[in-house]
Amino acid sequence: MISPAYLGIEIGGTKLQLGVAPHIGGSFVAFERCTVDEARGAEGIRSQIIDVGHRLLEQHAVAGIGVGFGGPVDTARG
Repeated sequence: MISPAYLGIEIGGTKLQLGVAPHIGGSFVAFERCTVDEARGAEGIRSQIIDVGHRLLEQHAVAGIGVGFGGPVDTARG
């Protein structure tokens, strides 16, 4: 296990990327890219984040997580 790191999650229209870096602005020590299945919608994206995210969290001591995505957010409906 490495020293505390950060997990970054980027949600795009066609891809989902998760990466672990030892510090903000550092090079990735782990990186996974998945294709988004539009037919599965938001639940499919959540499922991919959970699967890949758990795997990365088991391998790295993550001190913080950041998420980035484009588009509007409906905070009332989550």
